[in-house]
Amino acid sequence: MKRISVLILIVLMLLTICGCNVKDYPYKASFKELGVPLSDYYTTGGVHRSVWDIEAYNGKVYVGGGDYDKNKGPVMVKYYDVAKKEWVSDGNLPDEQIERFYIFNDMLYAAGCDPKENWQYGNFYTTNGNGWTTERVLPGGIHNFDLAFFDGKIFAGMGVAAGKFPVAVSSDGKSFSQVPFKKEGKVLSHTAEAIVRVYDFFTLSGELYAYLFTLDRNERRYDVYRYDGESFVYHSDLISQLDIKRNAYTYINQKASLTVCNLLQGDICIALPI
Repeated sequence: MKRISVLILIVLMLLTICGCNVKDYPYKASFKELGVPLSDYYTTGGVHRSVWDIEAYNGKVYVGGGDYDKNKGPVMVKYYDVAKKEWVSDGNLPDEQIERFYIFNDMLYAAGCDPKENWQYGNFYTTNGNGWTTERVLPGGIHNFDLAFFDGKIFAGMGVAAGKFPVAVSSDGKSFSQVPFKKEGKVLSHTAEAIVRVYDFFTLSGELYAYLFTLDRNERRYDVYRYDGESFVYHSDLISQLDIKRNAYTYINQKASLTVCNLLQGDICIALPI
């Protein structure tokens, strides 16, 4: 459902940017602007108060913000209380950015993109609606970009230093171990200057895959690896010849609206401007 909502957000952003009439959008819904949830915490002029993700949980709509690149931590989590019709702060977390939320075993999870503490461990966070618990358990997890719940285990996709593997796995959510990556029967290794990251997991036909990004000796690669129960094994090349000349932020000075009618009971629609 979250992926569908993100798609709706992208479509509505495109409609706004191109000047299209949102009233012509095929899904009929009324929208109410609720302001910028993190405006009272973050200053203007950056992406740190953007709404990176939303998740509906126990009658609340949680939003995550922050900026792991510009280090605007600690990050604040807010939720919209549907019954009271107001934004509520759910406290600060010791991370630079909360980019994604998940629901697993009736708990809400949040992945931390850049811990405020040392980089020996990375973080994710859990709540049952009554305060957050910090799970500082991801070995070498400088960045926790994604979580996957597969075959009774929790997988964390991370950005790590050289000598570490970018996925950690746990059966209990407390003790994590790194998962090797293999290509042509050999375990991957990188130079000390390498950037190694797993940005995303996905499942297909009952299999778990990891999207691996590496930048090593000026060679930039985007590859897909499949989990075989013990390690992630090379599956396919993914646009390895892509050449990115420059990275820059682009600020969209228009309002983007997202309906969450399908996420909550009742006729409730929320507009989240950036």
